[in-house]
Amino acid sequence: MKKNNFYLSDNEIDLGNIIKSIWRDKIIVLSTCIICGLFSYVYSVSQPKIYKAEIVLRDTPSSIFEVYLNFEIIEKSQSQSRMNTAQQFNDEFKLNLLSHDNLVQFVEDNNKINDFKNNLKKKNISVRNYFKGKFGNVEDKSKQISNKYSLTYSESLPAETFLNDYIIFTQEKSLIIFKKMLIQKILAQIKIYQQNLKIAENIDLKNPILQSMVEGRGVINEPEALFYKGTKVLSQQLLFLNNLLDETQNLKLDYNPILEKTLSEPLIRQSPKILLFIGLALGFFFSLIIIFVKKLLKS
Repeated sequence: MKKNNFYLSDNEIDLGNIIKSIWRDKIIVLSTCIICGLFSYVYSVSQPKIYKAEIVLRDTPSSIFEVYLNFEIIEKSQSQSRMNTAQQFNDEFKLNLLSHDNLVQFVEDNNKINDFKNNLKKKNISVRNYFKGKFGNVEDKSKQISNKYSLTYSESLPAETFLNDYIIFTQEKSLIIFKKMLIQKILAQIKIYQQNLKIAENIDLKNPILQSMVEGRGVINEPEALFYKGTKVLSQQLLFLNNLLDETQNLKLDYNPILEKTLSEPLIRQSPKILLFIGLALGFFFSLIIIFVKKLLKS
């Protein structure tokens, strides 16, 4: 059996013979390097460019719900009620914002991005699959910002306009849902007050009944039953609730939910030049394997 030319002895490698062998088979080396390098470069430039857009939102001001200060949406103190009403809306807004179904609905109803949707159809990609996992909340611990959201997208999508419109779309949708909830609660309160007003009218009670709650201290308060307030008070509270119902039906959010406008930037990825260099290196490695196998077969 012929001894392999790459070895001087059992434990020594003849580097000179290896270099001579590579030079003799330089066509194999060059062709393999060129093929691998070109493949890596073509793969790099054929990949779609990916961008990321970020936007920062502000919470709904509690002053918008000032009208509910004297109406207990939640069974807590009046000052807490206003804050909780605002927080309830913020929670509803953020929940809808992160809903994948809500995002898909917005895209399907959005006529401003018909070119983008047509491109998806040509590539046989559904809107739902394209946007899956592409939009979400970003925690910025360095700036202590909790209302930052990001969207990753391809270059064919006008992200700045898209994201701003999506925020407004979701805010309006959330307001419709939230108004329905408020209206249901107010109607329930109106029904309770109407029932107690009838009781007060039946017993001919016009003024609130007061009773001493702490013996010997002169502390005066009303009994817990609502009809003890009397027809005068109940009628005024019913008037207030009906006015509140009208205001709720016409409720608008007169504030801009966007604190910082959309900022877009390309995501960091490997440069085509770097991938070309990696391809050449892999090509050289593969060519050495080919040369080594060729020598083994000849031995």
